[in-house]
Amino acid sequence: MITFNTLSCFLGMWCGVNFDLVAVFLFPFALLVFLIEFLDTKTSWHREIYRKIIHVTAGLIIISATYYLGYQEILFFALALLCGSILFELITFRSMSGVSRKSHGSIYFAVAFLLVTLFFGQINNEFVRFGIWLLIVPDTLAALIGSRWGKQIESYGKSILGSAVFFISALIVSYLFCTNIILSLALAIILTVVEFFSKKGIDNLLLPLVGSGLLYIFFI
Repeated sequence: MITFNTLSCFLGMWCGVNFDLVAVFLFPFALLVFLIEFLDTKTSWHREIYRKIIHVTAGLIIISATYYLGYQEILFFALALLCGSILFELITFRSMSGVSRKSHGSIYFAVAFLLVTLFFGQINNEFVRFGIWLLIVPDTLAALIGSRWGKQIESYGKSILGSAVFFISALIVSYLFCTNIILSLALAIILTVVEFFSKKGIDNLLLPLVGSGLLYIFFI
């Protein structure tokens, strides 16, 4: 019986990838988006909350996947997520694109995961995880707290409160990975500046790339 795995090997693509295992991590993404879309029609939460729920849950699934999947499987996983993100934006799911500002944050998120996997996945998955944690914790807290209680600076769409929250949480995440307060401060300052000046969701691309890249440079 010809399976997807044997066909992939025959074509010279993704040979050795356990597609059944990858599917275990891919399935929750489709379920998550449809669930959030359903909740969006039943509740009156701000759309930013729905978007961040998707990003946080997606990030946690991605981090979990890096502990169980090999490099080729993670790479296939990242490509599948990118294709899915593009598809969902094309059909304009409100929970992903229905925010007040024009944003392609979900696509940038998937691209960032793909790129950090390509750059660092064969070196150490800790670099990949660090980049994703930056989106799960500092970026999410800054967006939710800053948009709720912070005074927005119109030209940047950010707030001082949001940036302060981002800096503190980025400092904590950085210290948990490098256990050096000086390097953690440097990482947090640079990442806070990057987040503040990023517009239209591009921080979802820049933060993992800059964060993982700097962590790698600090430890080579």
